[in-house]
Parts: sequence; C-alpha cells; structure tokens
Amino acid sequence: MTKPATRPVGKAPGATTKKTTAKPVKPAKSAGSGNSRSTGKDKSRDDKPWLIKPGQVLNPHGRPKGSRHRLTEAFIEAMCEDFEAHGIGAIKACRESSPETYLSVLVRLMPKQHEVSIESRFDAMTDEELDEFIASDGAKIKEQQEQKQSY
Repeated sequence: MTKPATRPVGKAPGATTKKTTAKPVKPAKSAGSGNSRSTGKDKSRDDKPWLIKPGQVLNPHGRPKGSRHRLTEAFIEAMCEDFEAHGIGAIKACRESSPETYLSVLVRLMPKQHEVSIESRFDAMTDEELDEFIASDGAKIKEQQEQKQSY
C-alpha cells in the first residue's frame, strides 16, 4: 500500500505564497462578558471614577480672576523699584559683562512689526526730470567705472 502524497495545509498545488495583513476580528461582547473577572459584569467609565468622562471639567471655577494680573503687577512694580535704584548702573554692568544678554534684551523691547517709510527724492520728480538725471549721472557713473577698471 502506498502513502498518498501530502502537501502543506492551505496551499494548492502550484499556488504562490502571498503575505496578507488581515486584521484580527474581535469577538462581539455579549451582555454578560466584560472586563471584571470577579463579577463578570461589564465595566464602563461610570464604574471608574478616576477616568475623565467626555465633557467633564476638572476645575469648574478655573483660575481665580485677577490672580495672574496681580502677580504681573507685583513683578513689574518690583522691577520698577529696582530699576529706579540701580537702573543705569545695572544696564552698564550688563552691557560690559554680557553684551549678548544686553542685545537680547534690546531686541525683546523692540516692536515685532515696525513700519518703515522711505522717502526718496525721485518720488517727486517727473519723467522728464528723471531722464535728465539719468543722462547726467549716467555719464558720471561710467567715468567712475572706467577709473576703477584702469587701476
């Protein structure tokens, strides 16, 4: 009696192996199954008071009004008093001992956006005046360039 030929389970003759990434299917929870091993009942967020529930506010009253404002005012007042007593000397000492700190303070005091308006003498000139200016100054510029090249 001869043994029948065996092949690996799940493979058809001549089939190629192809890896698939199938997601495991979770079994549906029944009414009696749950997370609790001792009682067998379903645990939800209501049974776990340490979990934050959606929409729950942990500090309903929030920060007391004006507390940050009072701290800021107190700090600024203390800095003003210290500056009045030691201001110019402290600035000089900072500039001499730590110029990078001095410059960083200056940069922080500058406004973040600064509008610059540039007025030019050419703005008020007519087209004819601009042409005359270019003709007269163009000759001067050419002479200067020729002198630089001759050096």
